[in-house]
Amino acid sequence: IMFSAGDAFATAIRHEGSARAGRSARVHSDGGRIEVSGEILAGNQSGGGRIEVGGTDQGGEGVPAASSVRGADSAVLDASAPGAGDGGHVVVSSDGQTEMYGSISALAGAGGIGGFAEVSGHEVIFGPGGWNIMLGSGGHFLLGPGDQVIDAAMAGIIISTLTAGTDYTLTTSGAGGDAVNITVASAIEV
Repeated sequence: IMFSAGDAFATAIRHEGSARAGRSARVHSDGGRIEVSGEILAGNQSGGGRIEVGGTDQGGEGVPAASSVRGADSAVLDASAPGAGDGGHVVVSSDGQTEMYGSISALAGAGGIGGFAEVSGHEVIFGPGGWNIMLGSGGHFLLGPGDQVIDAAMAGIIISTLTAGTDYTLTTSGAGGDAVNITVASAIEV
């Protein structure tokens, strides 16, 4: 399933319902805003699927990129394996502000390894309680905003993510030669 549109001055895509795909679901906009308040599910009996909202892994070259993405509280992005196999792959990305208040799941089925989730943008905003990302043991979470400060609340979330067996990666990226920083203002001890 692929939804695609482009309009830099308005909401290009607003997904409020339910989309189910056996393998892959992509919601792309070349320069427009994307809003998701419904559910997007991808996976089949052999493993989890792939979901892309706004862009692809670390802003892959040649792929349309949304100007901004908003995942509402009610948004559900689930690329879990419904049967056996590894968890899937979920990317929520934009060239501007990426807001993710809903949930991301890429859990493994029987005998599988947890999946992958990336949330990236020039600025990344999560809900007041942090993020709701379920990847399971062996999963991998990539957070890729610009400047990032790891305060006590974020350190606690990172610790609980690592304790659950999910890897955690924090990267920064700036436009052109702009400097970006990761500031660790609280201890992370597992």
